[in-house]
Amino acid sequence: ALSAEPATAAAVAAGLAVLVYLAYAGAHRARDDGRPDLYISSLSSGSFDDAPNTPTRRRRSFDALDSPTPPQRLRKFWLTRSFTATFGTASRLRHAVYVLKLFGRLAVLTLQGSPLWVMNTFWLVMYALALAPALARCLRYWLTGVVINVPYGPNLRHLCDVYRPSSFQKEGAPVVVFVAGGAWVIGYKAWAVPLGRALSAHGVLVVAPDYRNCPQCAVDGMVDDVDRAVAWCLQNVHRFGGDASRLVLVGQSAGAHLCSLLLLRKLAAAGPFDDAGDADDARSFSTGGDRPWAPGDLKGFVGISGPYHVPATAAHWKARGFGQAMLDFVFGDEAGMDAASPTTVASSLAARFGTSRGGDLPPICLLHGTADMSAPPVAAELFEARLASLGRPAELCLYKGWTHTDPILERPFAGDQRLHRDLLDRVRTWCGAKLPAFDAEADGLGRLCPQVMIDFGHYCMPF
Repeated sequence: ALSAEPATAAAVAAGLAVLVYLAYAGAHRARDDGRPDLYISSLSSGSFDDAPNTPTRRRRSFDALDSPTPPQRLRKFWLTRSFTATFGTASRLRHAVYVLKLFGRLAVLTLQGSPLWVMNTFWLVMYALALAPALARCLRYWLTGVVINVPYGPNLRHLCDVYRPSSFQKEGAPVVVFVAGGAWVIGYKAWAVPLGRALSAHGVLVVAPDYRNCPQCAVDGMVDDVDRAVAWCLQNVHRFGGDASRLVLVGQSAGAHLCSLLLLRKLAAAGPFDDAGDADDARSFSTGGDRPWAPGDLKGFVGISGPYHVPATAAHWKARGFGQAMLDFVFGDEAGMDAASPTTVASSLAARFGTSRGGDLPPICLLHGTADMSAPPVAAELFEARLASLGRPAELCLYKGWTHTDPILERPFAGDQRLHRDLLDRVRTWCGAKLPAFDAEADGLGRLCPQVMIDFGHYCMPF
């Protein structure tokens, strides 16, 4: 570990620099005054008009509803002018300082953990290098084939990517909102590229929202961001050719945890309440105000590799060098981990309501790998049992031999599209959509990386 530390530090520093650059090179598309409605209005007209109190600078101009591919001008902006444009105004400079402070706080929290994080960081870099051919192809598609960084809220992380279906549907395409994972720390919407490309090629509109990570906020703030993103999708997907009445929520890893926790809290917020305290706790998840949606407004929920019982997952993370300070920041303490576990919330709701409220939840499917060590499949089995006690039986599908990252990275990179095929089947069934049969030979869905490199990545993956 000591010999690897200088190289690891250099790799981490370079990676952080790239992340800062990409994050803020794309952030020019978010309005400085935090009004995403101005952006989405411009999508309808196909152009950008400077809004009040917004610094005048060059904006992209293209018909987003006719073509999902950004013009050459936008790519040139990303690759050449965006760095100076990003830091050319005071607001951008404040954003950069803010992000650097966040990186500093994250480094402090990380250093308080076990020294194992040094070697795990090294192996994570090796994992990324092993999958570099596939990741490079995904990056190219993300930059050229996706409507990226559409704001859904006022925060810098309140951005989403939209994968528009390749085939036109007169009645509006079914919608999948995909919330990516990342251990509540490194989550990013671009993890959705393999899934978004596969489903959009078969007539599904995919929206991948970002949300704040640690140390920007704790778990409640992350759940609040997902709540805001779903509300925005229900109100705006029609602008991209989607049908808001046929929306399926999908979460992976930490994203599956946040989505399931949100649905259960929404269910609890509908009452009735035993005391004033319960009503106060549920107030932020009400179905009124600017987020007028309820779990029953969704056609279904799919959880992929979700850590539905946080204490069990926390024990694994701590054994891998994920410090107690980081966990305390996200969840508060041991009691907070239990309270933020969907298994616990479902059990509490079953004690309050019995099976009378389970019908208010949408159909639920849990997909999990049997070799998942980061989020053991026993947690999915426990969550399935708790949902049944609440009156909402869930479908549990286990993939034999699959690890935590297999469903969204290694398997699609090897051309194995089983997860995407299963997702398309659920969307077709729940939404009553006339979608084509899944074609694993569609453009971009074949092998993206040599198998020997994928196997080496499997070996290097520290989590």
